[in-house]
Amino acid sequence: MTAPYLRYPHLSGDLLTFVAADDVWLAPVDGGRAWRLTDEHAPAINPRLSPEATHVAWAAVRGRGREVFCTEVDGGSITQLTFWGSPQTNVLGWTEDERILVSSAAGEHQIRDWWLKAIDLDGHVERLAYGPASGLARTADGTVVVGSAWAREPAYWKRYRGGTAAQLWIDRAGSGRYERLLADLDAGLAWPMWLDGRIAFVSDHDGVGNVWSVEADGDDLRAHTYHSADDGYVRTASTDGTRITYHALGDVFVMDTLETEPRRLPITLGGALASRDRRRLVTDHEVASARPTHDGAGVVVQVRGQAFHLTTRSGPARALAATAGVRVRDAQPLGATPRSVHVSDASGDDAIEVVTIDGTEPPGVLAAGNLGRVLSMAAAHDGSTVAVVSHDGRILVVDVESGDVDEVGHGTRGEPTGLAFSPDSRWLAWSQPVGRQFSQLRAVDLSAAPGARSSVALTSGRFVDTEPVFTGNGDHLAFLSTRTFDPMYDRYVFAMSIPSGTRPWLLPLRATTPSPFGPSVEGWSLRDPAVQPPAADGEGERPPPAPTPPAAGPAPPVEIEVDGIEERVVAVPVAAGEYRSLRVADTALLWLHVPVHGVLGTGAAADRPPRPALERYDLTARKHDVLREEV
Repeated sequence: MTAPYLRYPHLSGDLLTFVAADDVWLAPVDGGRAWRLTDEHAPAINPRLSPEATHVAWAAVRGRGREVFCTEVDGGSITQLTFWGSPQTNVLGWTEDERILVSSAAGEHQIRDWWLKAIDLDGHVERLAYGPASGLARTADGTVVVGSAWAREPAYWKRYRGGTAAQLWIDRAGSGRYERLLADLDAGLAWPMWLDGRIAFVSDHDGVGNVWSVEADGDDLRAHTYHSADDGYVRTASTDGTRITYHALGDVFVMDTLETEPRRLPITLGGALASRDRRRLVTDHEVASARPTHDGAGVVVQVRGQAFHLTTRSGPARALAATAGVRVRDAQPLGATPRSVHVSDASGDDAIEVVTIDGTEPPGVLAAGNLGRVLSMAAAHDGSTVAVVSHDGRILVVDVESGDVDEVGHGTRGEPTGLAFSPDSRWLAWSQPVGRQFSQLRAVDLSAAPGARSSVALTSGRFVDTEPVFTGNGDHLAFLSTRTFDPMYDRYVFAMSIPSGTRPWLLPLRATTPSPFGPSVEGWSLRDPAVQPPAADGEGERPPPAPTPPAAGPAPPVEIEVDGIEERVVAVPVAAGEYRSLRVADTALLWLHVPVHGVLGTGAAADRPPRPALERYDLTARKHDVLREEV
């Protein structure tokens, strides 16, 4: 039997509530068989029992926001108390007068202003005068401890010591004047609670999240739990005023007093868990990527962390990597070879796996533990090498046969993007940030010996240059660049702005390569090469031309002459706008053209945001087409 994973516990009287399988449950406070209180399968968090254990309140996702719900312990209908649409609404507990204490940015000026509010069971809301906060603990004599607003508790932001770490502030006299508690601790201090005249909280200032307490004057700091990293962080601690409960690694623990050892509660869930049942998934909107093979006969798709090969017409789907509990990323064909490649975390560390599309050979694992966390990956056209970008900005080239790893670049100002191999697999290009706002294109010659490869700059870094791709003949490097400055006047105030400054550009790689958009010695034919001449009398209709198969033989060699290279840049003759997803297809460029729209959406023709159009520019025919509107 699989042990349940329990979260967000809270207790009151002889009842314990928690979340499992996204629903709210109740159980005896000493453990045992639990029963389901809700059956909505909507992600619920932080259920809290009322002081008399007659009601349970919690927050759950509805649409794009998180709302507050409440129901009686003995059963009954569920009441939705808020309709705020705020994504960070959280239930913190109950006040002494049986109102639900919540924190939410609803109605505030900023999304991070999680103000404390009290909600009656009839839905009336009072904004409390504590400011933005993530926790509140009060005593009968008026002493108040407030936890500052935090984005993540210590368990979600392990060993964070930055400026947004949660702090504790105390008002000892109830006068509204607060002092910071434990100001010498730079770790996060979360979930403040009053027990036995002391202030308890959760902190990882010693390395792992545990329950600590301190006197109201800030003296006598003590630890009350001693979880190691293997035991798991203490998460979402709560109290009923005399006891503490929390969860760690899916187990619920209870401390009867601050001086007693925490005990794990043996809890079993009644009924079948529908979330563990097998079910057929509709993955239309869950395809992370789809990349065609070199011959166009199939597509390697990535769906829900698994990789599959699909034939383009009337064929079966073949699983390339579908092991339960293993997530794969960046699944793609390995160039023109009958293999595919993806990033896998099966061993715990990111590694590259190479599999045959027909499944005749076992997968090969490359560079396990030597890549860091892979952000993006690209395969060479000849299938000999794979390039990856790691989380620390390194650009690594992995030899598919030997598994050797060679660092060819390092982005020190941000994460490099847009890895692209030349058609002959000799050159690797990418976009690399050079400042807070700008990026440049760089390339490295992979024909040099490993360890001696040095990248060269293709653009100066004075603009935003992204998404490089080599053209099929290897003569040009196409990319997107925000370097068009054409201001327009504002309709409401006397000012100017540049709403659109991006367009595709071409970079001739050799100094002798002519511009595909300029005049030529031979001139330019008036006839569109895509239009077939009419059939002669008696011949009937001329059949459509057969599709051109991929060129056989080696790809044309690519040479890059770096001297004066950016001076040769030419713009593709299309209007400046918002473009993304630049691709190359033989002698044509493909991209998505995003309509310019306002942030409020009031100027749009429909309620939904406008969708991009798929466009094509044929470099041979010099023709710009819209292949499909609103993709």
